[in-house]
Amino acid sequence: MPNSDQQISLSVQDGNYTYSGGNQGNGNVENKVGQGPSKLHITLSAAANYFIRTVQFQGSGGENFTFDVKGNERRVDIDDNCQTPANVKYTVVVGDSNGGPDVLCDPRVINN
Repeated sequence: MPNSDQQISLSVQDGNYTYSGGNQGNGNVENKVGQGPSKLHITLSAAANYFIRTVQFQGSGGENFTFDVKGNERRVDIDDNCQTPANVKYTVVVGDSNGGPDVLCDPRVINN
C-alpha cells in the first residue's frame, strides 16, 4: 500500500506542546521504504506570538527529508521521499515574538 500524506496538529501554550495526528499518533509517523513519498502537513495552533522558526532532523536517514515553512509561519510541510530507511526525530522549533524561549517540539518518523 502506498504511503499517504499526514495531517498533524501542533499545539503550543505557555512553553508546552502537544501533537495530534500522524499515522502512529502524537505526531509520530511510520512509512514504508519504496512505497512513494509522504508529506507531513503540520499546523500550529497557538497564540499569535508563536510561530514556526525552522525544523531540525536528528537520527539516521535525515537525508530523506526537506521542509518548507508556510502560512505566515503557522504551517510547515515536511517532505519524506521514503527512499531509504530512516529513524529520525523531527524537531519543529517554535519561536515566541514576545521574546520567550524557543519551544522544541520533537516527535519521530520511521521509514522501514
